[in-house]
Amino acid sequence: MAREGLEMTKKMYGPDHLGVAISLYNIASLAQLQGRLREAESLGREALTMSRKLGSDGLFLAPALNGLGDTLRDEGKLEEARQMISEGLELRRKLLGSEDPKVADSLANLANVLERQGRLADAEPLARECLAIREGKIPDDWRAFDARSLLGENLAAQQKYNEAEPLLISGYEGMKLREAKIPVDGKIRLREVLKQLVLLYKANGRSEQALDWQQRLEEFDKSQASKESTEATNQHKQ
Repeated sequence: MAREGLEMTKKMYGPDHLGVAISLYNIASLAQLQGRLREAESLGREALTMSRKLGSDGLFLAPALNGLGDTLRDEGKLEEARQMISEGLELRRKLLGSEDPKVADSLANLANVLERQGRLADAEPLARECLAIREGKIPDDWRAFDARSLLGENLAAQQKYNEAEPLLISGYEGMKLREAKIPVDGKIRLREVLKQLVLLYKANGRSEQALDWQQRLEEFDKSQASKESTEATNQHKQ
């Protein structure tokens, strides 16, 4: 459907139009979700190049930069991903101000890339800023609790376990209560936080708590497998 929309946009407005760039970006996002990263990167680069060429006001350029940065991160091209996301972050600050939730999204993405590069201390203030924005602007949104988990994961990786533990637990519990509102590509965060809690308690030698969270992780995996099986069955029937 997205590809059909792209062709219709080209016919209506020509090949050099912001609507074409947006369509390319949307298809790239879907390809990334499906794990087709090379295709997602190619489409994302095309969308970004077109956006720069058209001299858009930045409202689309920023998500184009962040989207391509996310794909490059998943491909392990971390330094280029960092550059893309950093540019998108600064553009969003300029256009939206420093307290906008979209700025927090870029902060979270950049912190994640820096952590993958092993730059934990550099990522920590970004994670803290992300949390402050989300708790101030969208306190009841699942992303506010995800931000608590992101900071907790960073602190745990730095072996600051006492500070990390309450952030991870409250982040997980807040996301769990709002699970129905988490988009498909965000639900993996629940599993990641569960896994981090298991690792944290094992590192502390607290085997009873580690076992408790390991059981929750296994229950989560079983639940997800059951949902995927049901969805596959329903699609086959259709």
